[in-house]
Amino acid sequence: MLCVVVLNYSDYKTTIEFVNSVINYEIIDHIVIVDNCSPDSSYEKLATIYKNHEDVVDVIRTKRNGGYGYGNNYGVNYCIEKYGAQHILISNPDVEVEEITIKKCLDYLMQYKECAVVSPVMLNHDMTLNKRCVWKKPTYWEYLFFSLTLMGRFFQGMYYSIDSFDKDNQAVKVGCVAGSLLMVDAQKMVTAGMYDENIFLYCEETVLGIKMHNAGFYSALLLKERFVHHHSVSINKSIKSKMRQVVLMWKSRLYVLNNYYPNNLLIGMFNYLIAGIALCETFLLGQIKKNTKKNKGRK
Repeated sequence: MLCVVVLNYSDYKTTIEFVNSVINYEIIDHIVIVDNCSPDSSYEKLATIYKNHEDVVDVIRTKRNGGYGYGNNYGVNYCIEKYGAQHILISNPDVEVEEITIKKCLDYLMQYKECAVVSPVMLNHDMTLNKRCVWKKPTYWEYLFFSLTLMGRFFQGMYYSIDSFDKDNQAVKVGCVAGSLLMVDAQKMVTAGMYDENIFLYCEETVLGIKMHNAGFYSALLLKERFVHHHSVSINKSIKSKMRQVVLMWKSRLYVLNNYYPNNLLIGMFNYLIAGIALCETFLLGQIKKNTKKNKGRK
């Protein structure tokens, strides 16, 4: 039994495009659209559109907008309880994936019993390789510094170089995979503890990778399979401010640093200091870009 969980938040058009692209795939038994308590009419529109497809598509709504992890956990639990799903494809609505790729993910999970999560290689919208779609379980220093403009240059070792993998291999074991499209073994997902619902958005994939590792499972990347991710289409529609996105990302990262890595009062204070520096960087770079655009417009 293979179910697909796709999370919608105030972006029903993108969700419809995705669902319509996979609805006729024979390998999929059920598609569960989880509306994460959208403030617009997304739930009503989706429920109406797929009313005549209830044998394949379920449209459900969460009780609150608890974020990415909460919404996907809601869908995973629904698939397990209603359909007894053994494998679940968790997908953003802003992706494109072929049926053969989904089949390859399912085949791998069924063959390798210690694997809990599997994902194809991610391509960007322009069909270039996304070089940050898989990474190692990051060390404390890597996770704290990797996204800083200056210091981050010295802490990029957590990312795998996909080009360096042996192309003769079907798959490789990795620490974490991007959350835009991944397939999970449902029971292993439950055993590992599922997504941490204290995280609203961002950083969920790293925590999931840590949880799987701690539970004795591993994640895998299928080297010969691809999917396309139209990055952050839904996020940019619901959170339009770049600064707000970065603030939310650092709130999540601080939670991870404080709860999944060794911590004490001094370390916690240091974490907040680095977060403050990162936010200042983001603000200053944003101002520089605005001024550059203004100057170009005057010419």
